[in-house]
Amino acid sequence: DIGSAGILSQRLNVKANAAADYILLQAAPEDKDSATTLATSLVGLLQTGGNAIAEVDINNAVAARWADESLTTSTGGGDLTRCYCPSSSQGTVTWGPPVDCDTLCTAGETAGQFVNISLGTPYIPLFPAFGFWDNDTVEVSAMIRLP
Repeated sequence: DIGSAGILSQRLNVKANAAADYILLQAAPEDKDSATTLATSLVGLLQTGGNAIAEVDINNAVAARWADESLTTSTGGGDLTRCYCPSSSQGTVTWGPPVDCDTLCTAGETAGQFVNISLGTPYIPLFPAFGFWDNDTVEVSAMIRLP
């Protein structure tokens, strides 16, 4: 039971790593259209089909989500040209206000432009009473600084 969930988690990690590598090869999007194209491409790379969920949020300005076998895009309150000091706690990202790009963040890193990716897929355990995974879902997420 733990082994099969571990393998599933590794498969999601491989997809997240591929998406991170792809992000690092891209220029930072300068407008909402190019950001939407990047977010949509990344979700296509991340999604595994079926009941899986894949989400991409570019600098809190443009997001794409694959869920229920359909793709949706949206815009957020962020600015593609500004820098942020995002933080994450238990899968929830807090972007905070935009800051100057040379600002030192509270965690010690320098502010920047980021892409947050997350993906998850349902997992039905063989022994559900043990509860190794919350909500019977295996999830992976990463925050990548745009180059």
